[in-house]
Amino acid sequence: LETLIQAIQSCTEIIPPIKLFIIGDGADKRRILWLIDQTHLRARIQVAANDQDYRRFLNNLDVCIAANNTDIGFNPVIAHAHSRGLPIIATDLPGHQQMIEHGKTGLLYTPGNSHILAQHLVNLYTHPDWMSHYKNIGPELVRSRYGVDDFFQAAKDLLES
Repeated sequence: LETLIQAIQSCTEIIPPIKLFIIGDGADKRRILWLIDQTHLRARIQVAANDQDYRRFLNNLDVCIAANNTDIGFNPVIAHAHSRGLPIIATDLPGHQQMIEHGKTGLLYTPGNSHILAQHLVNLYTHPDWMSHYKNIGPELVRSRYGVDDFFQAAKDLLES
């Protein structure tokens, strides 16, 4: 999260309306809130209650950032974001590489590299055609990979069966 906060801080002049929603309520919350205060980004960053509720936030986002530092394999956040037509920026990890082809279906950055993450955010903001491409490619990708239009509904149906 430090990398993400640093990237947001470096983008504030180029992307004046930038805001960040951190979804999670882990053990590092106090340290993250302290860092947010130290970087004077309190007005731009909101910390949501828990990561189980991330799906309700997706419809309010312009970009989804999967900022994992360790490989968790299949990341359902990426599939859900693709399903909703959100451009995705993710750390360059094997599990994310299986779901995102850099430059075609999303953007990848090296874990810990806030400069590249910030550059990806600025590029999406300053190139509306890139943003449009990633918004359109996500739902197509979900249909072709998973055979469903809505990854949310498919996951729900699978859990109920």
